[in-house]
Amino acid sequence: MKTRHFIIYGLVDPITKDLRYVGWSSNGLSRPSAKHSAHCLNWERSLEKRGLKKEIVILQELSGLTDDEANQIMGVVETGWISYFRNAGYDLTNITNGGQGSVGRKLSEKSKSKLSKSRKGSGNPMYGKRPHSAGKQGWMTGVKGKDHPMYGFKHSEENRKKMSDAARKYWASRRSEDR
Repeated sequence: MKTRHFIIYGLVDPITKDLRYVGWSSNGLSRPSAKHSAHCLNWERSLEKRGLKKEIVILQELSGLTDDEANQIMGVVETGWISYFRNAGYDLTNITNGGQGSVGRKLSEKSKSKLSKSRKGSGNPMYGKRPHSAGKQGWMTGVKGKDHPMYGFKHSEENRKKMSDAARKYWASRRSEDR
């Protein structure tokens, strides 16, 4: 199994010498800026406008990890470094607490409202479009008969009762929320 070298790196403000971003990479320091948050990219652009360049520091190196191991470990390690520096008072441009995805990102009500409005009507990327007929046929045929992963499987009476009770409880809670 192929193993690789991974790093946890930090981006440093050349003026204040404060750490501004923590990330991880599997391809050394050649990680593209496009992977950084919009907040971090804005900071990087503001430096470029002034003719300055961010400084890069390696915080930790991990060697001999497979891709599967890295997917499990690197997000946790990155999260630890972000927590460490945030607790130490650094104004990081990381939007989230680290790892993959957007765990820890909190949107304001104003931002939520803007996002909601931007995706309604003509703002929705699927507005006025119909699914491609070939794709639609794939959806319809791909889940029927012997091709379906649950084909021939029978749930036990006990599991059927559990599913029924769970569905009943779910829909009862939805009805009470609507009132």
